[in-house]
Amino acid sequence: MTLLTWTIDGPSGSTGGKLKDPSAQDVAEKLGTLRSGDGSLTLDLSGSNDTEKSLQVLADAGRYIVTLGYDTDDDYEVRSFNGPKGDLRMVEIGGNLYRSDSVCADHSVVSDIVLMFL
Repeated sequence: MTLLTWTIDGPSGSTGGKLKDPSAQDVAEKLGTLRSGDGSLTLDLSGSNDTEKSLQVLADAGRYIVTLGYDTDDDYEVRSFNGPKGDLRMVEIGGNLYRSDSVCADHSVVSDIVLMFL
């Protein structure tokens, strides 16, 4: 089973919700809304062998943090997007500080990552 949840503050107001077993088009639509707003989108997948995976996208002013969490045999691992190292600094997204090399400013890269997760 896949669960899509989102909270988005955009030009036309705030929206949020959840959708069970979304289509790729459903996810792409929410990503498009997130592109013009701030907020979060989360995809949770439950596997047949009790494996859990969660992909989360946080957005703020065209900048994104993408994280993937998943169960291992004895732990829960979290991976994040890693971009160019360049000039490392701290960037505020959604009220939290992140290293600049973990921030993605390319919406098409974020979309590709999310759609591959499905």
